[in-house]
Amino acid sequence: LFCKSNFLWNRLGAHQALGIVFVISASDFLFSVKANAATASTSFVDYTSLPSDYAIQFSKSRRYSIDVGFGLFDGEVKNKQADSKRIDRRLSSHTGLEVDSPLVGPFSLRIGAIGETIRQRQVESLEPQTIIDSTTLTLYPVSALTYVTPAGLEIYGGLSGFLQPTHTQVIKSELESATSKHSNAVAYATHFGVTRRGGSGAAGFTYQLGKQSTRTVKKEASDGSTIDLNEAVHLPTTISIYAQFDSAGAKWTILASSLSAGEGGERAESGSSLRDDYLKFRLTADLASGFQASVGYQTASYSKSAYIDLDSIPIITSKLAYVIQDQGRRVFVGPDCKVGRDKQSIPEVNAEYKVNACALIGGIYGSL
Repeated sequence: LFCKSNFLWNRLGAHQALGIVFVISASDFLFSVKANAATASTSFVDYTSLPSDYAIQFSKSRRYSIDVGFGLFDGEVKNKQADSKRIDRRLSSHTGLEVDSPLVGPFSLRIGAIGETIRQRQVESLEPQTIIDSTTLTLYPVSALTYVTPAGLEIYGGLSGFLQPTHTQVIKSELESATSKHSNAVAYATHFGVTRRGGSGAAGFTYQLGKQSTRTVKKEASDGSTIDLNEAVHLPTTISIYAQFDSAGAKWTILASSLSAGEGGERAESGSSLRDDYLKFRLTADLASGFQASVGYQTASYSKSAYIDLDSIPIITSKLAYVIQDQGRRVFVGPDCKVGRDKQSIPEVNAEYKVNACALIGGIYGSL
């Protein structure tokens, strides 16, 4: 086993170099490891919050919502010790659909799904230069049955999912090429919660029970040699609380979540998780001027400094949308941006991680 920076691998070991490209002898092949489903903080789809978001927007009448988005992610990992840099760029597009439909008596059905396509290219600056290309399609379905008590309490329960069809990662360098073929990834988690509405306000919680599955990854070198690996697909146990109220001429929505990422996902040789539990916060204000502003923060989700990657560093998010009200419909459009900075505390690595991402999002809400 050798690497472009031998000191890094001697200190960390290959199992800890999540997301860093390396080479295994002339007869083997290059590959990179992708983050599992537990911590996709750099995605423009906040799928871990979907059950709570849908509960906040729940309506006892027939209602629909459609949203779309197109974004550019620009990530960088700079290793000062080795004077190297890895660029990670992603083009993202997503489309979401949600429907609330009353059933018999006090029961209502809520179904929704968001599909996201990401085109990713990673480039290593050290010679021989390595380029990794991949295109992934991911579907995040959510469904829930809601029972409204005579006192107006909304009790709901359902399923949240992570579906990712087969995709191939292509790795090329001046020396040789390789592929990583990822099989279908499917994971479903159950969730339940309660919402209490009164006047112009609402408050509630959602509990999602974590679920993990595995998929196979077949890595093949240009000389025909192959190796089969298993990759974890983990939906973390999530506890969310939310509240909505009017104040100072605006409607405010607060969402706070605790995610138990350390309970599953990829493991180091010692058996410890590469991920740790983390928190997410979001504050949204619907202003009288017609704008909707939102800020959020996600804490770091790596369990040790050696396991940092661009999808596990702390992320600050900000959104600003202009909302048009027209005959029961709400049309909105605006930017959605993310910024993240972190660095490893290992002297031999001294790596810095940077994320700058921005998307243009838009959508429509209305009654059926």
